[in-house]
Amino acid sequence: MIPLFIPYVNRKDLLEKAVRSAVCDGVEINIINNSDGASIGIPGVDFIQRRPPVPLNFSLTQNWMLRIASGDADYDEDFYLFLHADAEAGEGVVQKMVDFALGLTKEGRKWAVVFSAYDAFAAFNTQAFLEVGGWDEVFPWYFSDGSVYHKLRVAGYELVESNLPVKHEPSQTIKSDSKRAFLNSMTFPLYEYLYSQMWGGQPSKERFKTPFNR
Repeated sequence: MIPLFIPYVNRKDLLEKAVRSAVCDGVEINIINNSDGASIGIPGVDFIQRRPPVPLNFSLTQNWMLRIASGDADYDEDFYLFLHADAEAGEGVVQKMVDFALGLTKEGRKWAVVFSAYDAFAAFNTQAFLEVGGWDEVFPWYFSDGSVYHKLRVAGYELVESNLPVKHEPSQTIKSDSKRAFLNSMTFPLYEYLYSQMWGGQPSKERFKTPFNR
């Protein structure tokens, strides 16, 4: 089985669309429930619901997913799938993503990520992420993606674009919660500055190969 992870905080209406779009033979849907509410039920769809002891931010959630993917004996592929809770994979796209990732592995390519709509839906090479130490938890939300993808490039991994059709309504977790939106507006410049100091430039303009050039 191949695990497909969907982290969830709010907007159950969007989550349900995401989950239904992810149904695929040989793929096991895992919802990471970081909401303040009760357990989630979606009629007619089988999935595993995982609730951490306390709600996790984005980068902590990503590292928990990485740990599950690398430590569960039932997951026997070298990669796992990630779908935003405010995204929908197009018809047949999950199977096409699986085939794409399997094809890269069969070709012997050193790949880390297969993108679609950036990482609204993506395949992650488990060993590659373990090799670079996972996601940098100093960045709770934004900039954590840029940081880990930069580390993967420095380590010599390919980040591949699939061009598979995926619908995405970005940042709905934050936009749907006034407290999170306010907190993000206050802290975004701080993490933007931290990123530039850590990597010598903003995402895609990094100059350092090691954090803080050390």
